[in-house]
Amino acid sequence: MRRPTRPTTTRAKPSRRLFGLALAVTIPLALVSCEDVGSMNPLATSADTLCDSSLRGSWVSAFAAPDSVYFEKLVLGPGTSPSWVVRNGHARMEYAVRMVQLGQRWFLDSRIESMDNPDLSAIPDSFMQEARKAHFIYRLDLVSDTLDLREFQATFVDDYETAHPGELSVMDSTSDDILLTNPTPELRRFVERVAQADSMFTPRQRFIRQR
Repeated sequence: MRRPTRPTTTRAKPSRRLFGLALAVTIPLALVSCEDVGSMNPLATSADTLCDSSLRGSWVSAFAAPDSVYFEKLVLGPGTSPSWVVRNGHARMEYAVRMVQLGQRWFLDSRIESMDNPDLSAIPDSFMQEARKAHFIYRLDLVSDTLDLREFQATFVDDYETAHPGELSVMDSTSDDILLTNPTPELRRFVERVAQADSMFTPRQRFIRQR
């Protein structure tokens, strides 16, 4: 369902819509939500170098068959070493990721680092550079050797914004997606405040530990 358009004086940038396009042609449609929430600013900072020992290691998609052209791998560890690679036939996308603990929860801050996708060759480089600036935040839910990535649910972010006017800064666009523009300290306070609220998050991807 399309979100109501807010009046705004901020010119919408192409980052969010282009990321959605890049994601849709790289990842199976069943795994892509119809409305996404991103951020212009990172959740994690250079000071976030820790990684819970239970999360460290390599994780592979729970939905990809061994002989499938689709492949997804998440490598978690301390510092700037983590990575997230998605391959689907002729397309490949790699994300730079950083982990951050807020309250009792761990989150993943991801951003496009490289992209090789012929389906996007017609899009100007300047637009794709804008798309690479957006950050996408996932709550990490670990149960034994299964890791669920849960993303913000746009509908509940809308509801939160209505209930707490002025707390969230949102860049409007003609798409259904939400792009937060809060500075990192404000973004961290918001995420920590809602970290335990399961209703704010929706399943995005499931990984299993690679042995």
